[in-house]
Amino acid sequence: MLKKRLIPIIFLLAAAAVLVVCQSEPASAPDTPETYLSPYFEGVSRSTVELKNEITLARVAVANGDIGEGREKYFEPEIKAVLLDIEEIITAAKGDVTDAPVIVYIDGIDEGKIQTFAECFPYNCYIFRDGTNYTPVYTKDVAAEIGRAWRAVRENNKTADTKKYFNKDIKAVLKSLTLIGHSANSFDFTATITVEMLDLTQEKIEIFKKYFPYDYYVFGEGSYAEF
Repeated sequence: MLKKRLIPIIFLLAAAAVLVVCQSEPASAPDTPETYLSPYFEGVSRSTVELKNEITLARVAVANGDIGEGREKYFEPEIKAVLLDIEEIITAAKGDVTDAPVIVYIDGIDEGKIQTFAECFPYNCYIFRDGTNYTPVYTKDVAAEIGRAWRAVRENNKTADTKKYFNKDIKAVLKSLTLIGHSANSFDFTATITVEMLDLTQEKIEIFKKYFPYDYYVFGEGSYAEF
């Protein structure tokens, strides 16, 4: 008689689906930074990758004091100060994609800095976040931490490092996981991580994201496998 079992956790690499067993120490995930949205700026539609490249070149120019032709506006006192305060710019967009989110981390963020930045680089899909204590986390490290937490709960291995995953809310979510998949390379911050779980709900998603902060999840309904 066929029996139902949960599909095991699988980490999908670029070339093939393989099981990842990570023995390294857990990466310390940062607290979810506060998100800011400017109430004044509506923005315009444009190529997301082109925009990120423009901002990156402006940051480099200001950091190096390279006032070349067409770069004068970046050295205006207000925008120069904001560019020097930017910690990270992240987008998962590729090619000619327009209107994809661009996440901008700015030290000591406030509405004034947001407005100055948005006026210099008009766009309609920014997400602004406080970069004061921002430390980027690689996609593979996020996925590996999820795998360690899932195995700890599955094997009832409660330690000083894993005890937070035995809190009632996240423990139930981890037990419902059926798939964790990604195709990130070693230095990727923006590859999607596919997360499937049984009885998927928005509440489960919010609990999961609270414990494993990351911006590029794709959530799906998990299923049983028959053998």
